[in-house]
Amino acid sequence: MKPKIIKSEAPRPLAHYNEGAQVGPWIFPAGQIASDYKTGVAPAARLNPGFPYYGSDIKLQTRYVLENLRKTLAAAGSSFEHVVKAQVFLTDLKNFNGFDEIWREYFPVPPPRTTIGTTGLLVPGTLVEIDLIGYAPGQGVSHRVSTSAAPKPLANYTEAFVVGDLVFSAGQLASDFKSGVPAEAKLSPGFPYYGSEIKKQTHFHSAKFETDLRGGRLEP
Repeated sequence: MKPKIIKSEAPRPLAHYNEGAQVGPWIFPAGQIASDYKTGVAPAARLNPGFPYYGSDIKLQTRYVLENLRKTLAAAGSSFEHVVKAQVFLTDLKNFNGFDEIWREYFPVPPPRTTIGTTGLLVPGTLVEIDLIGYAPGQGVSHRVSTSAAPKPLANYTEAFVVGDLVFSAGQLASDFKSGVPAEAKLSPGFPYYGSEIKKQTHFHSAKFETDLRGGRLEP
């Protein structure tokens, strides 16, 4: 199946990659940052220097990125309603809450998401990069929300989407989203040299992923 290149009015990247590609019903936009590729951080994504205490850099940049991704999806005949997986890269995880507030506006039923802290992005001053997977409606593809008994996230994303025989699961942390890292994923403070924190957290992850998969009626 030959990929179809997607082009919209979103800013053209300087590096050697396309804005997006479509393979059958599946749409793969490139990761987007808040740059117009002319001036660095796009003016629309910057605070007004005359009013530096009005607004939020991360909110402006998140909105700018999502508006450009909206254009990419629209050029392929799709929309945010048909996004099934998201990856987000933040240069400072303290910006997470501001990012998530804007995200909520664009995704009433949010897709599964993985959010990662990173040391930097390609254009200096950019704070967030967003990468999506979606599909074009009307081609025999649809999705449904899958929920399980796994801990419910605090942020605005869904545990998993099921598309046919595929399961798109959100990234998982070793957290119960109530107490931080739960007791079963921690070493006992009375026995700090017995066991391994990374092993305990990995086991906790694995159990959550298995619960997600069973919620989607698939085996791990």
